[in-house]
Amino acid sequence: PSRAGKRRNCAEAEPKPYQPKINKIKIFPEPRRRQICVMLARLHGGKEETLDAVLRMDALRLSPEQVELLLINAPPMDEMQVLRKAQEEHTIDEFNVWDTAEDFILSLIAIPRHALRLQVWDFENTFEEFYDAMSLVAEEIDRGCSSLILSSRIRHLLGITLFAGNYLNGGTARGRADGFAIDALLQMKMVKTSNGDRDRPGTLVDFIAQQMEKKYPDELDQVFDEGGEAEHLRRAARRELGGAGM
Repeated sequence: PSRAGKRRNCAEAEPKPYQPKINKIKIFPEPRRRQICVMLARLHGGKEETLDAVLRMDALRLSPEQVELLLINAPPMDEMQVLRKAQEEHTIDEFNVWDTAEDFILSLIAIPRHALRLQVWDFENTFEEFYDAMSLVAEEIDRGCSSLILSSRIRHLLGITLFAGNYLNGGTARGRADGFAIDALLQMKMVKTSNGDRDRPGTLVDFIAQQMEKKYPDELDQVFDEGGEAEHLRRAARRELGGAGM
């Protein structure tokens, strides 16, 4: 064999330099690890850029959806305690490093008031939308209350209801009432009346509707017309200010 062939064979026989294995330290259970990795994939930017954007609350680098994603995946107190205990127990060097999920969350909680920072930022991002929703709810509740308090038709209807109740309770102390509990309205449809017709007995609701039509013609129809008091009250009853009643 030639000298060149000998040199080539010797080079091929040379052992490769030793490369120590990097140990990646994992603390999170696998479902939590996948959750964090999915979040990181949706953040797009690198770790340092994302964390700097959180520190500066930079809306040019993190969208409202990404801020919400960070807030949803922020570690609870017990998880932070586990991570900090792991920091004390493990030595991090060139051969021992945190796995991707642990590394990101540990860097996130190192940001001063990281949880409060994300909460305030998310609130700023969603405030206008939430305010608009709450304004609509408050407007419908206000319209319903105004219909109940200011409508002459509603006053006429409640007046006839009070009259009917006093008539039914005639001869008793309750027969001279100046008002009634609002939940009494729910019981009226269960109170039967003859209306002078034994074959077709009605309810107290039927009687009140007849009296309303006699004394205030067409007003009851107007209450239940589109855009009338009944519609305003139904809309208001469906709403809750606490959760925007959406």
